[in-house]
Order: sequence, then structure tokens, then C-alpha cells
Amino acid sequence: MGYVAVKGGAAAIENAEKFSLVRRAGGASALLKPEQILEQLHFAVDRVMGEGSLYAPNLAALAFKQAAGDTFEAAFILRSYRTTLPRLGPSEPIGTEGMRVIRRISAAFKDIPGGQILGPTPDYTLRLLNFDLQDESPSRTRQQIRQLFQDTQRLDPLPERFPKVVEMLRDGFIEDLTWKYLIWFYNQVQTVFVPSRGVQRDLEDRGVAPDKIRIFTSEAHADIAPFRTSGGGDPPAPSELNYRLRRGAI
Repeated sequence: MGYVAVKGGAAAIENAEKFSLVRRAGGASALLKPEQILEQLHFAVDRVMGEGSLYAPNLAALAFKQAAGDTFEAAFILRSYRTTLPRLGPSEPIGTEGMRVIRRISAAFKDIPGGQILGPTPDYTLRLLNFDLQDESPSRTRQQIRQLFQDTQRLDPLPERFPKVVEMLRDGFIEDLTWKYLIWFYNQVQTVFVPSRGVQRDLEDRGVAPDKIRIFTSEAHADIAPFRTSGGGDPPAPSELNYRLRRGAI
């Protein structure tokens, strides 16, 4: 869709911005404070920070108020503010093994070690309007929160850390399965090219026939010269050589 520039001058633009205040705060209800947005509309604040690429909850709440609830516009405001900040340095990687989480869901592993932690979310309930929120009582809501925390004290506490599933699979199952397939594959081909004697010894120890293993040297480079591209590029990688060996090309 094309865009046609709007004519009218600076005065029209300034008036359009001024009248946006009427749309945001021209009603009879009390004005929202950024603290209320930060505490009660935390999902909107998180979305603004994510789209704006800046972790600043207070500023994200302020931008959300300025944009009258438009998270897309609020993200633009926060991103514009981010461009005025000095770049102090790159972020350091964080070891997530010891991170305490409030939500942990795995779609791939039903019985994930540590259990599925649903966390505070309405994802698993019916999307029905709660008309009780129309006349929500602050005192009653705080009483419900206190009762909730009292009930959770009787439950089993969360574990101190949640191990990564990938690490647990890497410790045994996946690695063993991968090596079994590789050993079977290498024993089916005529020649297996390796980059060094250390790799050769490792494959021999794992069960690859020694007469099949060949170190990729200059003599091997001469043997595969007919299979180089017409542009004279680099020789094929060992994985490509194994594929050609299986096809009987070498």
C-alpha cells in the first residue's frame, strides 16, 4: 500500500499530538499511574520491553501510558529512547543452570525431570469473562492473595535448580545412539577419511575397521582431484567424501 504525505504544516501536527491527550485522559476516571501499570499490566510491560529491546520496566510502563495502551507505539517510544543511551559494552552470557524459574513447560518431554511448572498463567482455563472484576474490592483481593500464599506453604517446595534436558540426554542416550549410527555407517563404506591420527585412533577404539580409515593427506587429495569442481575450489569435506564413497564414486 502506498503512502501519501499529509499536508498541513507544523501547527496541524502539534494539534494532533495535543488532542491525543484528550483520548487518553479526557474521561472522568482516575488517571493511571506508571506504578499501577507496572504491577497490574505486567504482560503489557514485558511485551513493550521485548519489542523495544530494552529492559527498563519503569520506562516501559511510562511508554505504555503515553501510548494509551498501544504496545506497538509504546515499543517505538522505548526503542527511540534506547538510541539516546550510551553503549557500555556487550552483555555477558549467563549460566542458566542455577536460574530459579516460575514457569517451565516442555512440549517434547512429558515426564521432564523436575516436573512441569505451569506458573502463574490462565493458559489452561476457559476464556470466560470474569464479571467480578467490574467491582473488584482491593481488600478482598489482598485477602485472596494472602490465603493463596498460606495454602502454598503446605505444598512441596520447588527444587533448587532445574537441570537442562539436553545435558541429561548428552550424558547418555543421544550420544550413544549417535555413535552407534556413525560406527554402523562408517563400516558400510569403503574408505573413511579422517583429519588426524588422533581421530583415527578414536574411531578404531569405537569399532571402525582399521583398514577402512585413511588420514586425509596430500596423497588423498590427489586421489580425489578428479572430483573437484571446475572452478578449482577446495576439496570435498570428509562428510561429502563419505557420501560419494557410499555411492561408489571413489
